[in-house]
Amino acid sequence: MIRRVDATNLSGILLAVADGHGGDETSSYVAQQLSDGLFDRMVADNNNLNDALKTAFQYLNDSTLELSKKTFAHYESGTTLSVVYIPDGQDKLHIGIIGDSPVIVARKDGKFHISPEHNARSNEEERKAAEQRGGLFSDGYLYSPSTRMGLQMTRDIGCHAMGDVLQRYPDIYDFAIHDGDVLIVASDGLLDPAHSSTDEDLRRLTKLVLEGAEAQELVDDALRRQTGDNVSAVVYRH
Repeated sequence: MIRRVDATNLSGILLAVADGHGGDETSSYVAQQLSDGLFDRMVADNNNLNDALKTAFQYLNDSTLELSKKTFAHYESGTTLSVVYIPDGQDKLHIGIIGDSPVIVARKDGKFHISPEHNARSNEEERKAAEQRGGLFSDGYLYSPSTRMGLQMTRDIGCHAMGDVLQRYPDIYDFAIHDGDVLIVASDGLLDPAHSSTDEDLRRLTKLVLEGAEAQELVDDALRRQTGDNVSAVVYRH
């Protein structure tokens, strides 16, 4: 999703990717909320952009939980969410991420930054924290002992059948971006859904975008590699 946000003194561009699992119910709900101006309203109420992001994520968690209790909506369906806000006239990104849909910044010198990955396969610290909350890790998946439902993710929106095994808050942080840098917001299918060759794939993607590749070319490249997952990508050049 790409959305223009026009708020007093804080206008800018909002980029987001929601990668659903257990159906598209929750990812569609999140996308609709953002398209309808959820973040715009949070910015209007709070001039601190990171706090506005935090409040938006909290609203999405609370609303899906309430719907899950009332109608079982979002009970087995869940989604990752990666959001980047780029204020006009600033060389700074405001990033919020829950799950494992990557936010990547490719530098002109070939170096890259990738956002934290809330995935039990690839992030040992996240996995151990989930196990301390009662989760069971087996064959690359984190399971709830009560429902036996399993996910790779250790943090999520929706999927309330997993209960307290999953964390419900995002990582939120600022990151500097410079002229010539390229920002990618994507689903994990753009890299490696098995999370076993991420560094290698990152070097390839960094090279491609710095040579001029746009979002559709990245998606086509992932499909040719047969990543075995759905693929979404947004590319922004600073």
